[in-house]
Amino acid sequence: MIRHVAVIKLSPSSTADQRGELVGMIGALRGLPQVRSMTVGESVTEGQADVGMVADFDTADDLATYLTHPRHLEVVAFLGPLRESSMGIDYVVDGHQDGTERLAPSTEGVVAP
Repeated sequence: MIRHVAVIKLSPSSTADQRGELVGMIGALRGLPQVRSMTVGESVTEGQADVGMVADFDTADDLATYLTHPRHLEVVAFLGPLRESSMGIDYVVDGHQDGTERLAPSTEGVVAP
């Protein structure tokens, strides 16, 4: 499984309505067939980001299809003038992309409470 994480800082001139619309637009992408699961929301604390999103995909191909899907590109276009900065990362979860499992973390030296 591939996890896609995006963290977005909006410009100070963005409005609460625009933030809400952005979250709604991103949330609507849950309906795309490539998306296994997705969470999105506005930050509940003041800080470095305003909106965060985590989405899971079965394969890297599914992620690539999602990133070029017309509905995703609409979100990117809407976000463009509102964005001050953003950061994202995509990584493998629950084993390698080729289906092999990762070794469990070592518990050597760990003392149970």
